[in-house]
Amino acid sequence: MEDFIIGVGAAAISGLTFIAYQHPELFEREFSAKITYISIGVILAAIFHDTGVSSAQHELAPFIKDGVGPAVKAALEKAKTNDYIYLASLGALFYGMFLSWLAKHVKAENRQGSH
Repeated sequence: MEDFIIGVGAAAISGLTFIAYQHPELFEREFSAKITYISIGVILAAIFHDTGVSSAQHELAPFIKDGVGPAVKAALEKAKTNDYIYLASLGALFYGMFLSWLAKHVKAENRQGSH
């Protein structure tokens, strides 16, 4: 499954880079803002999720009996968002910003070349 996700990610990166370079107007119109919104949305959702898990851990602390505490703590730690989600979302955000810059740069070059 991991190989499949990596392959789909590589295909998405290649396809978006091609669109930003070859069709900058299409990229700016259809993809630029969406990449930003989705990346920020995933980051915020992960932050809110982790905040909820931490809050649950804090609220449950008085009710945890001896011997059960480590299991509950381990379960709550496992429930937290994987660091790779944050890394992938930030990577997508910054790569989307780069592609947006690339599309604007290509559009400017095309305008200068047509004069």
